Parts: sequence; structure tokens; C-alpha cells
Amino acid sequence: MYRPAFILLAAAAATVLAFQAFSPSPIETAEPERAAVARALRLPIAFEENRGQAGEDVLFTSLFASGTAEFRASGVSFVLGGSSPARIAAAGSLPNPNVRGGKRLESRSNHYVGNDPEKWIEGNPHYAEVVYEEVYPGIDWVWYGNGGRFEYDFRVAPGADPDQAKVAFGDNDKLALESNGDLLVRAAGQETRYLRPVVYQTREGERESVEGEYVLLAENRVGFALGEYDSSRELVIDPSLGFSTYFGDTRDEEDTSVVVDDDGNTYVGFTAGDDVVILKMVSDGSALWYTTRVGGSSREQAG
Repeated sequence: MYRPAFILLAAAAATVLAFQAFSPSPIETAEPERAAVARALRLPIAFEENRGQAGEDVLFTSLFASGTAEFRASGVSFVLGGSSPARIAAAGSLPNPNVRGGKRLESRSNHYVGNDPEKWIEGNPHYAEVVYEEVYPGIDWVWYGNGGRFEYDFRVAPGADPDQAKVAFGDNDKLALESNGDLLVRAAGQETRYLRPVVYQTREGERESVEGEYVLLAENRVGFALGEYDSSRELVIDPSLGFSTYFGDTRDEEDTSVVVDDDGNTYVGFTAGDDVVILKMVSDGSALWYTTRVGGSSREQAG
């Protein structure tokens, strides 16, 4: 049955208020909804540890506009809409790397999914990065957000060999290099663009560019061809994904609702599958206080 987004938001907000120790009094925003959505939904990417909101082998998750990212020891999966997940891994990496959150943020997540309060999750901290330590000797694989895009770095310590750094895609994925240096990956009828890698070193706080490009290898692996660099300093290989993660870029006003409380905090509600998601933000939409998911008894996980 169709339910307007504002009704969903009100119902979910009532549920959240019953379980959390704050008492805002939401009122419908007087601003045009289009402007409120555009301002409030351009959120930075955040990551949270899996405490039961995803499959057992998932270590961290990230909710974004068109789907969910799941981080496992074996690699990363992006579930976009209802499609099969797109996967990427550090090819030939050392087994069982230590995976941790980096750069703790002030925001948190709540997950009120299912009818058993014992399985609900409250106050799950957000991080700005997911760090795979030592995927190769002297090389960390670090995921983060930048300008609404997922990015990863291979951070190569002084003296380490950057030729070790490679990524692997699914066996049935189709890979192609474009003339501008971007990498296109077609998987399950869906195309993901990886922008040409930015490679650099830092000297006295200033970036120094290093020539770099993708190289297609056997077994659906991709390496990096690099120009000259100083092996006595850290080297950063930095590609980014070419799809937007901003909520406002992919959601229509019809399935999004915005309210504000007496303190000027902004609440944004939208549906995600069978669940309702609420974002609480500061009044100018520049920072996130928390994300809350309210939903049914189960949710399909990416494999």
C-alpha cells in the first residue's frame, strides 16, 4: 500500500523518540521542500562497524544515495538499487588484514529493524575511513569519501614496492579503458566508472603529482603504471568511483520528507526498500547527527 513519505517519517520518528533520550518537537519546514531536500541531503560519506545490521562476514557498512557499500576482509561490495553487487578486492593481498575504522566522526547510527529489541542497534559510531592495514608489505588500502564519491588510496610506505598494488573484479565482469584513462567495469548489466587515478607525494605540505594510469592484467585484475617518484617518501595512488553518493542527486522530492525541530535541526526521511531511514542534521545541512533505520523483520544482504 502506498504511504506518503511524510507519514512514514512521522511514524518512524515516533518510534525513534520512544527509544532515544532527546525530545525535539518536529514541525514541517516552512521552506520550499525542494530547497530543503537539496540542502539537507548532500551528505558526506560515513562508515560504521557491522554490529548485526549486515551479514556475518561484513566488517563495515556505508549507506549512500543509491545503495549500500559493504566491507569484508576479502574486499568491497557495492549494492546499487536492486542489482547484483559490484565487487572489488585488493588482488593477491596478504590474508586476513586488520580492518578498522579511521577518523572517528561525531555522528552515529541506529537500526531498529525487526520486532526483537535485543537485536536493535543504537549509537553505532561513524568513521570517515575504512582502513585495510598492510594488504601488501608496506601498503595500506584506505576507503573514504571525497566530494560525494567513494575513493580508495593505496598508501605506499617509503621503500615499499607499489607494483604490488592491484585490484581484482568479478570473473564475469567486463573491463575496458577509455581514452581519457578512466576504467569502465560492466557487471550484471550495470556499469561502474573508476576515474583515472591521481598519484602523488607530499613535500612540506604540498602535493607533487606523479604520472599514473591503469594497466589491464590477466584474470580481471588491474595494476598501475607509474612515472618517476621518490621512493624515500610515501606514495599515494588515488582512484575514485564515478557515481555520486549524494542522497539529493538520486532521490525525488516525492519520496523524501523534511521537517525541522524548535532548535533548527533538520530531519530527513525516505524509504529504503521496506525500511524507513531518518537523518538528523544541523540546521544548515552541513553536518550529520545520526542516521536511524526503522524496518521489518529481515533485510536482504549482499553476498
